[in-house]
Amino acid sequence: MKAINVASRRVLLSAVLGPLTLPPRPGLAAPVGGLVSNARVGGLISNARGFYSAWNRKDVDTAMSFFSPSITFYDAQYAKPFVGAAQVRAYLQECADSLPGWQFIIDDYAEDLERGRLGLRWHVEDSSELPLPFPSNGLSFLEFGPDGYIAVCRDMVEPTLKTGAFQLPLLRAVSKILGVQ
Repeated sequence: MKAINVASRRVLLSAVLGPLTLPPRPGLAAPVGGLVSNARVGGLISNARGFYSAWNRKDVDTAMSFFSPSITFYDAQYAKPFVGAAQVRAYLQECADSLPGWQFIIDDYAEDLERGRLGLRWHVEDSSELPLPFPSNGLSFLEFGPDGYIAVCRDMVEPTLKTGAFQLPLLRAVSKILGVQ
């Protein structure tokens, strides 16, 4: 049996099921490209790709349309999460203003449709085409609400300083001091 590509599947499913978008909600821009309301149809990855596509254009309004109004956004580089649409919008706008030519490229993903979870492995490229002077790989873990919107996002960027060579011996010494077996 010949495989049908994703775009063809979406066209076929849309023809059978009708539009696969959620109505806009007050305070959030209407999704461009369409938030997939039924993850079993388009998969959670469709919504994540929509978010990253908007983010890569630095279109913060459209990027925000993929989030729940009560979004909690954890960036492992910060001590506290960004909670609620206003804080996340401000954070994304600051990132967009600080990183104008950056593009997030999804390299791989795993989704759990039953629990509404999606893990992503990505890397960053910039428009200069020069090697970035710091690590450019990361992971994101997204939790979706039953409405298809991203309710929780956890971003973990590869650390700039690689501490493994001295971190494990340090942990070993501390374990001995504390008597941990």
